[in-house]
Amino acid sequence: MLLLIGLAFGNLMTFTALYFQSESVPLKAGYFFSAAAIMGFVMRVFAGLVARRLRLGLLMSLGIVAYGVAMVILFVARSPQAFLLAAMLEGGGFGLVIPCLSVMLADRSRPEERGRIFGICLLGLDLGGAIAAPLFGHLAGSLGYRPLFAISASMVLLALILFATRSSQDLPHSLRFALGLTEDVYALDGSRV
Repeated sequence: MLLLIGLAFGNLMTFTALYFQSESVPLKAGYFFSAAAIMGFVMRVFAGLVARRLRLGLLMSLGIVAYGVAMVILFVARSPQAFLLAAMLEGGGFGLVIPCLSVMLADRSRPEERGRIFGICLLGLDLGGAIAAPLFGHLAGSLGYRPLFAISASMVLLALILFATRSSQDLPHSLRFALGLTEDVYALDGSRV
């Protein structure tokens, strides 16, 4: 799941400014990234305040959905306002996914193994970011920049499907966890959300 999100994130970080330039988007890429960063900060604060009340699985799902919708908007956008909306959804989605993932990993591991667990899981995100530039760069040469965001949206959709179907002990539990209808069955005692 994180590898797929990391690929989409790496694509966004590597090719957004080039995409704006090639499409003559009347918005500086810096404004796009500032809007994303501000929204990411706001959502991290929000996630920290409501994670235990709204259920972690639901917040993770909402974050992944927001991230995917941002990629779709980047694919179809033509106006500066649409690009700014995509930035806010991307920042907000990422701002939900990472803190919720951190809580989920902490809940599912003992203190002495948390460093290893975090390292392994976040490796997927880092790996996706690292291979996105050469992978998408090759595709950009033949497809252009705009279709890269449709591909990213597809990868984020696949990440959502993986989360919704594989985040718990079986499909019914996974779906209920992803929809916030049940607590995390893998959370260690005393930390169930």
